[in-house]
Amino acid sequence: MSHAARSGRRPQRTHFWERLVPPVGAKQLVPFYRQLATMLEAGVPLLRSLDVAGRSFSGPSAAAIVADLRTGAASGIPLHERMACFPHVFRTLDVEMVRAGEDSGRLPAVLEDLAELWQERAGQRRLMVHELTWPIITLHALFLLAPLPDAFLGRIGIGGYLVRGLGPLVPLYALVLGTAVGLRLGRFSPALRRGGFRVVHAVPVLGGAVRKLAVARFVTALEALYEAGL
Repeated sequence: MSHAARSGRRPQRTHFWERLVPPVGAKQLVPFYRQLATMLEAGVPLLRSLDVAGRSFSGPSAAAIVADLRTGAASGIPLHERMACFPHVFRTLDVEMVRAGEDSGRLPAVLEDLAELWQERAGQRRLMVHELTWPIITLHALFLLAPLPDAFLGRIGIGGYLVRGLGPLVPLYALVLGTAVGLRLGRFSPALRRGGFRVVHAVPVLGGAVRKLAVARFVTALEALYEAGL
């Protein structure tokens, strides 16, 4: 049972677009966790720490999340319980680590570990993109070279050249986009997530890169949870 359910509070209802594109990403979570950890370590009260660290979040939706966390803290509700009400922003890993930090009295250290974890995840994602860049360029070059002689001789215009060159890749674009959406929404549907990974793993090159990323994330998450006291 989730923390929100145990505390009698349901997760906030989110729109489809917020689930697809969360209002808060890794670039905002890293400074939020780091500033919150620094201020708590310095003895600043949690409410004031949330006010300052929450400035890392931008946009009305993100500001509303920080306000809710602050309201919960002012009412004596543990921070991890309020975080659990926003699963499109704070993942189960984050909630569990914050809970462990609150239970053990090591919340500042755990928040710093969370900042490092999200920063490392961003680096892993960049590494995967780097590995896929050359195969993607090569694939597009192969399709674009085939109609190049006809375009050079004037048999087809620029529009026809692009249609003949990139047209065969449209189904692949649709497959990649659909799979990406499925994986993102899969956070809220395990069956959808499993289906998306089956598709990704069947794609040459991409499947291997995603598997490497998954293993790296599993290891770093396991290390972070163990160090947090779970």
